[in-house]
Amino acid sequence: MNKWEKSDSESDSDIEDPVSDLHPIFVEQVKNIKHKIYEHIVMEPILKTKKAQDIRLLNEYRLLLQKLYNASIQAQNGQIFMLGYFPIHLKEQIHQLLEWIQDFFKKNSLVDTVPYEFYLKQSLLTFPYIQNNSFMRKE
Repeated sequence: MNKWEKSDSESDSDIEDPVSDLHPIFVEQVKNIKHKIYEHIVMEPILKTKKAQDIRLLNEYRLLLQKLYNASIQAQNGQIFMLGYFPIHLKEQIHQLLEWIQDFFKKNSLVDTVPYEFYLKQSLLTFPYIQNNSFMRKE
């Protein structure tokens, strides 16, 4: 059997969940902010309007996630992060996340921080449209 095949005794519950190794507050904050950004940009326009059907909304969403990722990199490096381009109602929550990241990266070694940076990159850049942690499952 190669690594792509499952044996009959293997089940999905046997698959390790790498997210469970991350701090649950961190994971929940990232998911909530990502979802709220999506709601604010993509879901805000009235459904049957021309604006709601515009692909540029998805581009705007991805751009804001890119800015959040960039701010998280700044936080990881102990730098000051700017929140001017984020919606007002999300700034406090984003600020709390970035402070948490900054504090965590300051207090921990590289081996401890790599999974967090990987999660941020996967969640915000690689899989921007997935609103849960299914992209992190090991198969």
